[in-house]
Amino acid sequence: MATTNQTIQLRAATIADAGFIRQLWPRFAESGKLPWRDHASMGPFQQRSVEKVVTQLQAPEPGHRVILATDTQGLPLGFIHLCTERSFLTSADQGYINMLAVASTAEGQGVGRALLHAAEDWARAAGYQHLALDTFGDNTHARAVYHRLGYGEESVKMVKRLD
Repeated sequence: MATTNQTIQLRAATIADAGFIRQLWPRFAESGKLPWRDHASMGPFQQRSVEKVVTQLQAPEPGHRVILATDTQGLPLGFIHLCTERSFLTSADQGYINMLAVASTAEGQGVGRALLHAAEDWARAAGYQHLALDTFGDNTHARAVYHRLGYGEESVKMVKRLD
């Protein structure tokens, strides 16, 4: 993949990147601290989700892609895992951003934006008309970025804790 600017480069992730990807699982847990969920059970969920991404590096499935963002020296900055999903609204296949994480040290440097643009290129190349993602409702920073880049809310899941 081509360089997106002078400091961020994108490439296909490899199994050699598994350690970096595994290190980012707490970033997901940080953004998903919903008051009605047990935080202790969210960590293992996030770890399992990241392990599924690592599995894609070991044995890639058709319709999946993991892209790594690095600086010019090759230091990893973030990753995105893309796959195909069927829209529950239209039953058409569409691109889906399964996971996106940026190292805390690289926040605000355009890494997430570069990864999202790469995801859009991947989805277009695959012939999809839509690219979808999910994010936690309390992740206001990410939601603002997605809105600025043209993503709109298609559905909102509401949850109530029953005591």
